[in-house]
Amino acid sequence: MTATVALQVTVRDSDTLDDLGGMLTAHPGLNVHSVTWDVDWDNPAWPQVRAAAIGAAIGKARDYAAALGTTVRKVEHIADTGLLGGDTAPEWRGRKSVGFAASSGSGRPETPALNPVPQELTATIEARFRTPEVSFPGA
Repeated sequence: MTATVALQVTVRDSDTLDDLGGMLTAHPGLNVHSVTWDVDWDNPAWPQVRAAAIGAAIGKARDYAAALGTTVRKVEHIADTGLLGGDTAPEWRGRKSVGFAASSGSGRPETPALNPVPQELTATIEARFRTPEVSFPGA
């Protein structure tokens, strides 16, 4: 009989990764199937990423307004994706990077390297803008 238990280890101090890797390797009955890297919700880079997403949305709104021969009058709403009742797609925050265990030929997977992978932060928002009245010829 074989029992399997899922275990998640969260490490925020990358200086401890070498010690953790050594401890994982020292347990012959432990198989590491994957390693993932995420960005914490309180990472200080998030406000800058969200501000860039808002700036891009305002730029697009101005482009659309110009194509209609008008200007953006004001911002009506800005929210995380799905909160304005539109798209229900999840908000994409940090891109996860994953490493999978490789077999050593002995049938036992080797512990993957615990080297942090650079993360790309992205923010997706919904925004609604108001423009002056637009008149369409022939309407």
